[in-house]
Amino acid sequence: MVIEERLAKEALNDRLIAWLESYRSSHGIPEGRKLTDSELKQFVTDFQQEVLNQVGDNWGPISGTQDSTLVLYSGLDDWKQAKDFCGNSGGNYYYISDTLADPLWFDDLQYNVAWVIGEPIKTCPITKRVLSGKLPNGDRSQYALEGENLLAMDDFLSLQVAEYGIRNGNVVYVVGPKLNDTAVGMLTEIPAVINYARNNPDINITDRLTVYYNFQGIPGHYYLGNPIDISAADTYLGSQGEAVFLDVKELVGLGESSISEYAGVTSFSNYMILAEHYTPYEIGGVLGDSTSLLGANGELLGRIYGSSEIGILFPNHMPNSFRFAVKTSEYLAALKALGQPTISAELANATIYLDPASQRIGTSFEGTLLQNYFTSNTPSSYPINLSYTTYQSVFDCFSFEEMSLLYGPQFNSLSPKNQLDL
Repeated sequence: MVIEERLAKEALNDRLIAWLESYRSSHGIPEGRKLTDSELKQFVTDFQQEVLNQVGDNWGPISGTQDSTLVLYSGLDDWKQAKDFCGNSGGNYYYISDTLADPLWFDDLQYNVAWVIGEPIKTCPITKRVLSGKLPNGDRSQYALEGENLLAMDDFLSLQVAEYGIRNGNVVYVVGPKLNDTAVGMLTEIPAVINYARNNPDINITDRLTVYYNFQGIPGHYYLGNPIDISAADTYLGSQGEAVFLDVKELVGLGESSISEYAGVTSFSNYMILAEHYTPYEIGGVLGDSTSLLGANGELLGRIYGSSEIGILFPNHMPNSFRFAVKTSEYLAALKALGQPTISAELANATIYLDPASQRIGTSFEGTLLQNYFTSNTPSSYPINLSYTTYQSVFDCFSFEEMSLLYGPQFNSLSPKNQLDL
């Protein structure tokens, strides 16, 4: 069986390298330069499609029974514990390196990916991001390109294997003491398992997915550690009603996770209630239509979900104060496309509308990068409008009434810059 596995992996590796070696010439890309942004996006799309074409639905163990249990893991002290456990299971368990995903981590293939991109080695920043999602600052994203929905290759391959595992058998997820929020298992594999089961009602996720804390034992004799009850785990959902994160980190005493791109969070047991009675479209509709309450820098401070049967399973959170109220689906789209720093910078240029009593009656995002994401609320009439920066600076120091008394009607006609200079 070892020879069979090796030959299958080498054959796939050779076919993919041949495809990579012909990519630049077949697409008319001159030698000696990096791919443009549009070329890079097309290459990642094409490469992932070629992998799917080559592998088909054969994402299970190369040898052994196809209904073996898939072992996924994150944060172990040593990943070889998973290799050891699966290798000594008599074919009852397998992990990702026992599948045709393994050749995609071969050095010669990854160096050919770098060559297509136009970088000398696989650890150069663009190639590193495409392959693993690793960013220059040391952080990790599940996406290959900024502002795009294309998964990094690590996550793309893990998604295929995870979906195969839950489709054909059981899945075990083992977490260790080094578990972090950006692990492939946390961001991609377990959400893929949950969503696949959610979209296929014949799969009972509570029977098919088990989470454990660590392996126990010694090399050659590892066994699964303590099972974790995930019923109370915070389950983060996106604006389409899909699971995006299952927070087991807090359950094992490793602290709270920090997740920004989500539309609602509820317990896993509540999620199962929702899954039984509502479609993802119905759940997503309520979550996407909820109101996100943002601070001065565009940071999420709270959300209002309403009192519908779905909404009550996502507790409302009204902060003591907030600066902007936007539709959650719009906020997530802007966050994905622009990022938090850009949202913060562009909010400073939003236009604020006030009534004669200095009460805020509208907000416009026209003329900013946010105009294609956030819906503006421009009143039909108003005595004054000013930039958010001016609004914040002026009214941190004076009330509208004080400004009017000090400077009279001229205040209303001053430019935002001159108002700020007063």
